[in-house]
Amino acid sequence: MPSARCGSWHERAGYETGEREELCQYIDQALTDRGIDVRALSARYGLGRYEITDKWRDW
Repeated sequence: MPSARCGSWHERAGYETGEREELCQYIDQALTDRGIDVRALSARYGLGRYEITDKWRDW
């Protein structure tokens, strides 16, 4: 996809605040359901619980 089109596509496809929060809760719960201690994982890397995915997202 050409970069000029990407910007206009992203404006229409972005996530709303509520949707982002739901997605984060879903990921957190999925990890917890599979036995991952999210607090311990984030602490191991010196991150807050909700900072684990920061390097892969831009919102």
